[in-house]
Amino acid sequence: MKYEWKKHEKALYLPKAVPAPVTVPEHAFFMIRGEGNPNGEAFLEAIGVLYALSYAVKMLPKKGDAPEGYYEYAVFPLEGVWDTAEPMLPGEALNKDALRYTLMIRQPDFVTDAHPRRDKQEKAASPLCVGLFRALERWLVCANAPRRPL
Repeated sequence: MKYEWKKHEKALYLPKAVPAPVTVPEHAFFMIRGEGNPNGEAFLEAIGVLYALSYAVKMLPKKGDAPEGYYEYAVFPLEGVWDTAEPMLPGEALNKDALRYTLMIRQPDFVTDAHPRRDKQEKAASPLCVGLFRALERWLVCANAPRRPL
């Protein structure tokens, strides 16, 4: 049976309209850090790399290379953490070129840092093909509010 995050993890990915505390357990992600305008080419390229890596893992069984513990699943959604390179004053217009971001796509629990395929990264021929793998710490979040570490 296919694991559907929309059905099994509603509290994390489909929050209610009223803010409420949610404890987010530790998860593994493919991540890329960058800077600049989210309307630019580099941002779109980063998103493409994350999805290419995520779908490469999902399709491993079709290549006869399923990792131990593999199960069918829906690819998790794109997530991001944003900051600015310089502090902003109240009322100051946002300079999108000064944004810093970490984009990420969560991976199933059977994925380890050994799974990203080097050949997939090399085919993309991009300096963004870093596909960082990291387990994020537990977070306490309030739906529709900024995340903060515990």
